[in-house]
Amino acid sequence: MSTTKKKAVKKDFASVAREAMKAVVQVYVEGINALDPQSILDPRYNVPSNWTGSGFFIHAIKGRLHILTNAHVVRNARTIKIYSYLTSEEAFRVRIVGEVASMDPDVALLEFEEGEEERFKKMAGRTPQLKFADPTTIRRGMEVKAIGYPLGMDEPHISGGEISNFMAGGINFTERLVTDASINPGNSGGPAIISSGEVIGINTAIIYGANNIGFITPVNFVSILLTNLIEKGSGALTELGGRLQKNSNANAKFLKLKETRGVIVTRVQKTGLLAEAEAKPRDVLISINKYQFDRHGLVLNEEHFRHRNLYDIVRLIPLGSKVKLKFLRNGKPREITVEAKVRTELTVAESSAQPLTNKRNFINFQGMIVQKIHLHVLSVLSELSPESYERFFDRSQGKISSGVMITFIQLEGQAFDLALEVGDVVHIVDGVRVKSLDGLERVINRALKANKKNLLFEMESGAIACFDLTLQNQPVKVEDPFDHLEY
Repeated sequence: MSTTKKKAVKKDFASVAREAMKAVVQVYVEGINALDPQSILDPRYNVPSNWTGSGFFIHAIKGRLHILTNAHVVRNARTIKIYSYLTSEEAFRVRIVGEVASMDPDVALLEFEEGEEERFKKMAGRTPQLKFADPTTIRRGMEVKAIGYPLGMDEPHISGGEISNFMAGGINFTERLVTDASINPGNSGGPAIISSGEVIGINTAIIYGANNIGFITPVNFVSILLTNLIEKGSGALTELGGRLQKNSNANAKFLKLKETRGVIVTRVQKTGLLAEAEAKPRDVLISINKYQFDRHGLVLNEEHFRHRNLYDIVRLIPLGSKVKLKFLRNGKPREITVEAKVRTELTVAESSAQPLTNKRNFINFQGMIVQKIHLHVLSVLSELSPESYERFFDRSQGKISSGVMITFIQLEGQAFDLALEVGDVVHIVDGVRVKSLDGLERVINRALKANKKNLLFEMESGAIACFDLTLQNQPVKVEDPFDHLEY
């Protein structure tokens, strides 16, 4: 008597992709065109807009279905809806659970609004959920398929290609996978899958003018961000918090090193791993946990056929975990274990995606708009006079100056009559140094409550403006741009 074992039939990649696309949704967004120059300088006049992207269902978290997408897909959204080809043309309302404010990594997590998940499940039946691949198995030449809704297509689109390269992270950006699979506007937020049907990352961006060079946000960053996105509503990664310099034979000799390895600490910021470890300029960082670095900051003895540097290693350390750092100071070894914490400062590069429109608050006072100094405002103003705004950038720390700035002046109003200028920074009001919008609000309202007739503004440029408070009939307040948005 013979027995015949049935062999498992392995599905071809096309069949796997067709199954995976059931978990992919189109994301439809109504919100604000955050890059419109007029609305940047005067947030009262926002430009309503709508756009589409993609997303996909992942495993249920705390009993709820969640959708992964790119942060740039839902940035500055007023309302978000999803469409699935499993539910005809029915729309379902979703909301943002959390997003990475800097958009690097470019990740956001969505969930259904109340009652919508049940309605979706009733119409769709079984809801497919995609699983994450093991990131250590990803190699150049690995076949990949990108799934999404490019250019607003009504049904999911599948394109194929390979993992063609890896782009290591740097001080201001995270690691990316490179693919030649076709990625178009609208694909953003969709999954990149391998033949097992598992997700290796989120389709994120392309280089315009290049021939099929697309970027995928790796799934290992997504995995480490999920807890923070759900519990805190924001995505934060462990950061080094400082600047480094490649080592060299001459510098190694000067620093009393026996061999040329590790990277030289040149600056330590107030928060981050370097600050926690009490590192100093001219310390040489040689290892973090089990990873040792060469003089370029690349990981030694890696067998993944790719470059990984210390920035990639640091950002994948879970917040709250213990981190062992080894330094050489004056040639002598120094080892310290610290806790991985969130770095509170934003660098210039991180601020390029800041602030979110709903964080771009302002004060409207006597014909002028005053905002916190931020990169978007400086970018618009610097097109008119680049040299005038260079002073706001602290290149050594990689930060932008703090304070509040006049960003718009109406032709009718006291600010215009007093010859104030756009781009000038508010320095002192009523004898009080002003550093924030909240501080400005307090000073003005305190003067109004005291029935003062005049209020003196002293500007950073040296200009002065004595406002007639009898023309201000009500207290000022810090306003939200979304309060002025109409569809």
